[in-house]
Amino acid sequence: VDKTAVPYFTRTFAWDITKMADETYAEIADGSSYTFNYTVGVTHDAGTDSLWSVKGTISIANPNDWEDIEADVTDAVNNGGTCTLDDPTQATVTVFADSYVEVDYTCTFTDGDSGTNTVTATWDADAYHTPTGTDSGSASFAFTTPTTLVDESITVSDSYEGTLGTVSYSAPSPTYFY
Repeated sequence: VDKTAVPYFTRTFAWDITKMADETYAEIADGSSYTFNYTVGVTHDAGTDSLWSVKGTISIANPNDWEDIEADVTDAVNNGGTCTLDDPTQATVTVFADSYVEVDYTCTFTDGDSGTNTVTATWDADAYHTPTGTDSGSASFAFTTPTTLVDESITVSDSYEGTLGTVSYSAPSPTYFY
């Protein structure tokens, strides 16, 4: 039994914008005007991570060259996630002699703790004349880089000046437009 484990997660950024005038009050003569200058400031957070999952493929091989076997497949992680086979009918698979079967799976999590994903295949050792009736394989995973970024940049526009520019999550926070 062999497996792959590829982690996926989403990082969503929240943004805020403020407009600050250089003056808040000016006394002027009747009929005169005064110009207030202002700065637009844009801030973003560090991002919120969510939608953690691990996806991969389980390979179950049958090295026997004389008979097919039927195996039950289970998948689990050591850090509180829930694993399911993408095709539930593959919880029991027939592996032909000298062949293999691939089963896709997905594990979901409430947080991004790294861990180990382990698959176990079991079969009737007596019926299939094998030394054991079980085999397992593991793959470690770590949630290090988001696979999807949401709201990673914004375009800032002003009712007087029009479009001021685009700000990315990697830009300093705050970023100012003068």
